[in-house]
Amino acid sequence: MSSRKVLVSICVGFLLAAMGCSEGRASLSGIVTYQGKPIHSGSVQVVGSDGLTKNGMIAEDGQYSVDDLPTGVVKIAVFSPDPVKSQPSGGKAGPAPKATRKGWTPIPENYGDFDKSGLSHSLSGGTNTKNLELK
Repeated sequence: MSSRKVLVSICVGFLLAAMGCSEGRASLSGIVTYQGKPIHSGSVQVVGSDGLTKNGMIAEDGQYSVDDLPTGVVKIAVFSPDPVKSQPSGGKAGPAPKATRKGWTPIPENYGDFDKSGLSHSLSGGTNTKNLELK
């Protein structure tokens, strides 16, 4: 075998090994429910092995999506703050629209803590689905 072929074979081997060992990225989506009913507002936060926290908003139908996550086990927290208490107070543009609690469901505070929520998931590369059923 010529030295050129050996060099090409070694380079290809390194490239294949690097691709096989690369970290990979993933997304996580699903529906958030509390006692069987969809949560209508708030956010889902996910922290992975890279230590970075990613955030996804909860839509009115309870759906959420969080992108650009590392593969492997992630911890999950869910926040659904009281819309009246978390309402911004207007500014130069005038008063903020009045928030209401219509459709809002309070959830236990432990779901907002990664270590107390009991929520986690093992992500593989690509799209992952995890419905978050809070009790």
